[in-house]
Amino acid sequence: MLSFILISLLIAWILFTIGFTFIGTSFDKAKKLEVLFWNARIKKLSKPPFLWFMKVYENKKYIKSLIFVLVLNSHMHVAMFILGYIKIGIVMIIIQPFMMGVIVGMGDDKTRLYGVITSIFEVTGFVLSCLFGFFGQFHLCWISIIFLLLNAIVEAGGIFLGVEGVPGIEAVKNKLYK
Repeated sequence: MLSFILISLLIAWILFTIGFTFIGTSFDKAKKLEVLFWNARIKKLSKPPFLWFMKVYENKKYIKSLIFVLVLNSHMHVAMFILGYIKIGIVMIIIQPFMMGVIVGMGDDKTRLYGVITSIFEVTGFVLSCLFGFFGQFHLCWISIIFLLLNAIVEAGGIFLGVEGVPGIEAVKNKLYK
C-alpha cells in the first residue's frame, strides 16, 4: 500500500508540473485550455459560496478566509475518499493534479509561487483522501485532515502577501473574461 501511495503521489506531482508548464506555452491547445479554465473560474467564483469567500479574502479577513478554505475543500476531501472507495477515484489522481497545475500556472508571478506552496498541501491531501478510500482505510483520514488544515492555514495567509488567486479578485469582480 505504501509503495502505491508514493507512486501515486509522484504521478500526481508530475501531472501537476505538466499542467503548470503546459499552460504557459504558446501551443493552441494551451491557449484554449487557459480561456476555458479562466472563464469557468470567473463564473464559479462569481456565485455563492465562492463569491462570499472572494469578498472575505478581498477584505483580508484571515480567520474567515481560513474557515472558508476548510469548508470548501473539506467537501472535495470527502468526495475524493468516496470516489477512491468505489474505485473511480484513481482517475481523479490523474485529472485533478493536472487541472490544479493549469490553474496555478495561469496566475501572476506571486500567485504562481504561492500557488505551488499551497498545492503541496492541497494536491497531496486530495490524493491521499482518494487513496485512503481506495484501500478502505478510513482510520487514516486524519492524515488528509492535517493536509486540509495546513492548506487552509497557508492559502488564507495569501491575504498578507497580496496574493490575488486565479483569476484575481479584480478579474472576478469586473467579470474580465478572456
